[in-house]
Amino acid sequence: GGMPGSARLRDCQVLEKIVRKHAEEKRLYGAICAAPAIALQAWGLLKKKKVIHHFPLQRATMYSKI
Repeated sequence: GGMPGSARLRDCQVLEKIVRKHAEEKRLYGAICAAPAIALQAWGLLKKKKVIHHFPLQRATMYSKI
């Protein structure tokens, strides 16, 4: 978790494929700590979603129009 773990998750194509499939099937998916902002946002899976994540990343994502 945290960094650089969240960046590693973001870069994992197998994980991205699994999470995207969940999203397409309207199934639940999630991440903790920095991963929502680093991985899920990078994959475009936070649009129009309510998000809670590690506070220091709040400013970075607040302005990204999640």
